[in-house]
Amino acid sequence: MQNEIRKALWMPKKPGSEIEDHPPLTRQKEVRLKTWQEIRGVLKKVEITDKTTKAILTCTKQMDLIISYPNKSAESRIIQKLRKLKGKRVGILKTDLPYESLIVRTVSGAHETVIGT
Repeated sequence: MQNEIRKALWMPKKPGSEIEDHPPLTRQKEVRLKTWQEIRGVLKKVEITDKTTKAILTCTKQMDLIISYPNKSAESRIIQKLRKLKGKRVGILKTDLPYESLIVRTVSGAHETVIGT
């Protein structure tokens, strides 16, 4: 048997109909960071709702992890500053330091840059 390349093509159910929105193939899981625990991944987006601020990081091809904090918290203000890092690989470390509850760094190969909060 020869090696074959197979292509999958999605077609609307009815010709001429609009393409429907489908849920993403990537699963999402909300996590709570424990003290001195770090999450690393590519920052997909920062979402701000009425009550919470969320950072969504792509950690594997099949899994996005979400960390969420109440809007008025210090952590929320730090997460909101991450918008400019969309598409970059970041690490977010939860600390027990009273003046710096989250430490954010960009990760690029062997080089790391800590971002002030």
